[in-house]
Amino acid sequence: MMKWDRIIQREWLSAAEFGQIKAATLLVAFGRNRWNAGPTVEMADAVARKIPGARLVTLSRLNAMVLWEDPGAFLNVAEPFFRQVTTGVA
Repeated sequence: MMKWDRIIQREWLSAAEFGQIKAATLLVAFGRNRWNAGPTVEMADAVARKIPGARLVTLSRLNAMVLWEDPGAFLNVAEPFFRQVTTGVA
């Protein structure tokens, strides 16, 4: 087991705690995870289902290095989300 995995398990929120999150929440998952070096799409989906109103977007052709690989792909997801959160307009 990787060190980050132990930390996540130690700090994991309960379903009830996830359910209490009131903030607009965007989870971005990545489909390319060749080394199993981070959270999976399935993990992101499980978290998204626990947070009321959470939005999950999967960038299937990218990995967690998206900000270096293709920052535009991330911004195409993040900017509309933050615009809607801050202005109420999608």
